[in-house]
Amino acid sequence: MAIIKSSAKASRRADKRRKNNDKVRDALKLSEKKLKRALRDKETDGIKELLNELKKYYDKAARKNILHTNRAAKKKSKWEKKVNNLLEG
Repeated sequence: MAIIKSSAKASRRADKRRKNNDKVRDALKLSEKKLKRALRDKETDGIKELLNELKKYYDKAARKNILHTNRAAKKKSKWEKKVNNLLEG
């Protein structure tokens, strides 16, 4: 435990931020798994909704500086290409 009050407060804040970041990261990973499963099983119905949900989580992670904005954009583009290839083919 921290001896100095300010470092104790900083530790509490870091724990709170870590928990919030983990929630966003977990939601993002779960959404990715759902979309990956739908792509693997070639389920076309409802796949656009899954993609929109995933894009929403990438935007949220980028907005909260959990992911870099360019990385989020790159990932969104990658998933969108995969979904479009499934829907076209």
